[in-house]
Amino acid sequence: RKAIGVGIVGANIEDQMKPLAEAVAGVEAVVRAAEAEGVGDFGLNARTDAFVKRGDRDPQETFADAITRGRAFLDAGAPVVFVPGRFDEDQVAALVDALGQQRLSLIGAPNGPSLARLEELGLLRAFAVGRSLVQRCHCRAEVEQVVRGGEPGDAESGDDRAHARPRVVPAEGAGIHQFPVTHSA
Repeated sequence: RKAIGVGIVGANIEDQMKPLAEAVAGVEAVVRAAEAEGVGDFGLNARTDAFVKRGDRDPQETFADAITRGRAFLDAGAPVVFVPGRFDEDQVAALVDALGQQRLSLIGAPNGPSLARLEELGLLRAFAVGRSLVQRCHCRAEVEQVVRGGEPGDAESGDDRAHARPRVVPAEGAGIHQFPVTHSA
């Protein structure tokens, strides 16, 4: 609630595959805090880790669990559900059908449906990672360097590893793609 009180207008909450009642209670608590701070349109992105933490579970069971959790989060007041995973077009369409138009965020993968197709299918938001999410992880050291006041690629004194790190180069299409909100009759 303190973060909302100082001006935060959106956040992510992850279920980490906690028992559903506990995960729903977390969503409800954030929604209540936002309302108490007068931010009724708080941008809560409720994430289910059904696919991320599926382990050996049957894919059909995992898909059903993601839908059950997503619906529960929407019923608890979350405006959008984030379901990380790799999905083909039919799976994306099934998730949108189950959760509703513009109620779903996904990670756009290079071999998955295009951003334009994701928009047509009814996504609200796609996190596009370009060629590889792994490439993004290599930029952490450079980001830390910038935070400390340096420039990307600056070597710290005696740190030869800094020269071997890949440069931060945004991949084509990388970023957060918010699709226009449409209202149906």
